Amino acid sequence: RHSAEDRRLLAAAHERCAQAAKRDDPVAFYEANRHFHRCVYEAAHNTYLGTQTTQLAHRLEAYRREATFHPGLMSLTMAEHERILAAIFAMDEAAAGRQMRSHLDTLRDDVVSMATAMQRASASKRVARDVRDVRDARARDAR
Repeated sequence: RHSAEDRRLLAAAHERCAQAAKRDDPVAFYEANRHFHRCVYEAAHNTYLGTQTTQLAHRLEAYRREATFHPGLMSLTMAEHERILAAIFAMDEAAAGRQMRSHLDTLRDDVVSMATAMQRASASKRVARDVRDVRDARARDAR
């Protein structure tokens, strides 16, 4: 469904991601990555898909931003984007779908890992607080 203009915009967005990755600039990469994704949605010329993916992206915003700063993620994302673009440019709908699902799996795995780490950190803080409370109570009782 995409046009020659869509191809140009996708290639430019991908290059913007590549430049940010080369500079090892996660802030610029995050913004370039968001732009790349918007270009993919727009190139599909599917309003429903664009609306749904944009809503999901907003819900996952905090996790996506945090995940961008994980070591190695920019290079992994670039490799995934290259496979997605190759499939789109080849007009291979099935391959594009597989590559996009794989790309979403990476995000899912990063979000789950981050949520697990946050739960562990929160649990550790609760344990430390409980230990401190017990210690303080014993100190009060000793007086």
